[in-house]
Amino acid sequence: MAVRAGDVTANMPNVPTTAEIGYPQINARVWYSYAAPKGVPDEVVTKFSEAIVKGVKEPKFQERFTTLSFQTDIKTGDELKAFLKAE
Repeated sequence: MAVRAGDVTANMPNVPTTAEIGYPQINARVWYSYAAPKGVPDEVVTKFSEAIVKGVKEPKFQERFTTLSFQTDIKTGDELKAFLKAE
């Protein structure tokens, strides 16, 4: 699962993006991902992933992330693999 942080949000309407100040090539984002060692059974990975996704979707978690100007963008499985490869 990946959670990204650091996007300009409604909390900071007067803060320009890097593209807006002349640096479109800069992608100033932070993201977090969880991984399990090779060989962990699929059912364990699935259960762990489901628990994290459930927690991230909790209203209190979302409220705190909004306060910090973070946005969640949950990716799991093949979608996460593609994201990591692109990064």
